[in-house]
Amino acid sequence: MGYRAFTAVATLLLLASCEKIRYFSNVNVDMPYSKEFVSPAFDSGFHVPVEGMSYSLPILAVATGSLASINKMGLDTGQVIAIKLRSFSQKVSSGHHCNFDFVDSLQVYISAVGLPEILMTDQNSIPNDADSISFHCSEQNLKDYLLKDTVYLRLQGHFNGVPEPATFKTNFKFGTTARLLK
Repeated sequence: MGYRAFTAVATLLLLASCEKIRYFSNVNVDMPYSKEFVSPAFDSGFHVPVEGMSYSLPILAVATGSLASINKMGLDTGQVIAIKLRSFSQKVSSGHHCNFDFVDSLQVYISAVGLPEILMTDQNSIPNDADSISFHCSEQNLKDYLLKDTVYLRLQGHFNGVPEPATFKTNFKFGTTARLLK
């Protein structure tokens, strides 16, 4: 093997091993987040037909706090590769009607200034008498959304009745992948 061929092979091996080192320098950290939401009050004249109806609740602005969480991990936003939703659940924490009988499916959409609305999570078969729901999480990379100061969540569902006023505790867990080496 000539000198040039040896140099080319050595360079390729070095580049491949640098890429592996960069891959193994990735760190994965879960960022939990909890928030209580109060259901909006419905006008006493609001009526849901017997067959139910699709309805979208008012958009809710939520401060992300992601920058502080990322800084606490000793990282900067330039090192973040991906943020994905790992788990999402809701539980009725107080209220007269303490279950989800009023709805049989829910979808949660996320948007942010300058970014389109996308489906973040859903549950399409909510059982009767359930007081908590675990949602299916999409594999969407939410990094661009969650690096903003505020995101907007829209809850849409198929309602079988009018929800009673209640407080819902929502638990999120975001998996953050960051690259330690550039």
